[in-house]
Amino acid sequence: MFDHMVWDKITISCDGWTNRNGRPQMNMLHISRHGELAHRHVDGSNETKSAVWIAEHIMKDIEERGPPNVLQFVADNASVNPTRFATNVIMLDKAWTLSSSLRRMVISDRWISWANDPQRPPQTRTDAREAKETILDERFWDKVHDIVMMMEKIFVLLR
Repeated sequence: MFDHMVWDKITISCDGWTNRNGRPQMNMLHISRHGELAHRHVDGSNETKSAVWIAEHIMKDIEERGPPNVLQFVADNASVNPTRFATNVIMLDKAWTLSSSLRRMVISDRWISWANDPQRPPQTRTDAREAKETILDERFWDKVHDIVMMMEKIFVLLR
């Protein structure tokens, strides 16, 4: 095994997922100033994933190490993933709202001067050209509008 003295003052990290059969799985990692250890894998094939199930396994690791030796634990917060998705839709909605301003911006003399400045790295000039093409493309804005309208209906449904 390993020397418990070396593995004092650890962070316990757990990362969970659901396998293709819909059963919970979880990896328990221990991290110290000396490195990382994949401590154990939890197969929850005969379990129901719940906060209690996760907490039981975290508590087991804390007890194994001794509470004074555990500084913190870090868990995968999959529950925040829908928020990250919603953020993308909110950003598209804001882009839709600002579409006229964005169009005016990319055809302005100031933009053209900035985007074509030979002092800029070639990749920046390429990105600026592609951004301008996208912003001036009506099909792009049609798709943005369709996505925003569709997601608005889904958000209302989920509330």
